[in-house]
Amino acid sequence: MTDVACFCGCLFSFNGGAGACPKCSKVASVTAGPVLERPGHSRPEQPVPVMNGAGHAGQTQAACP
Repeated sequence: MTDVACFCGCLFSFNGGAGACPKCSKVASVTAGPVLERPGHSRPEQPVPVMNGAGHAGQTQAACP
């Protein structure tokens, strides 16, 4: 589950790769960033939420002002 704070002020969560804000319909999606290699450190890719502005269903919970 990914928790997101939208630019419109809404807080919502979604499962999977993307979820739409229930207030403004902007979509937040989760993508894995590049692996940064540092000598002596091993770190897996971390998902990062991003907003792309397209409409998408799939959110599971919302709290909008």
